[in-house]
Amino acid sequence: SSGINAEYGGTIKLWSTNLTLITTIDLSTTNLSIEELCVRSVVWHEDHILVGTKTSSIIDVDVKDRSRPRILVSGHSEGEMWALATHPKKDVFVTGSDDNTIRVWDSARHYTTSLSMMSDGV
Repeated sequence: SSGINAEYGGTIKLWSTNLTLITTIDLSTTNLSIEELCVRSVVWHEDHILVGTKTSSIIDVDVKDRSRPRILVSGHSEGEMWALATHPKKDVFVTGSDDNTIRVWDSARHYTTSLSMMSDGV
């Protein structure tokens, strides 16, 4: 499998299996209007990259057309989002936050399909 990492300020790097840099995506040069572009979580699934920010926004970046990222969700929760994962076959993703919630989202419709309260932050 390949790798991905993100840096403060919204720079995302995609890596090959032999750790060669494939490409760099700089979200700070796009038209996104996010107050503080501090990446907390990032996941690469097929042709899309989902980015979770400190301000609990979730950004979708199409790898083939990365000049037009879109905000799927703004303000996931009251706290900071710390976890983000995609389902391997279904069009859903899961987030976790320090507001003690785990949420399952419909990727196409951009809404929460399930919410679980945890005893501590995720």
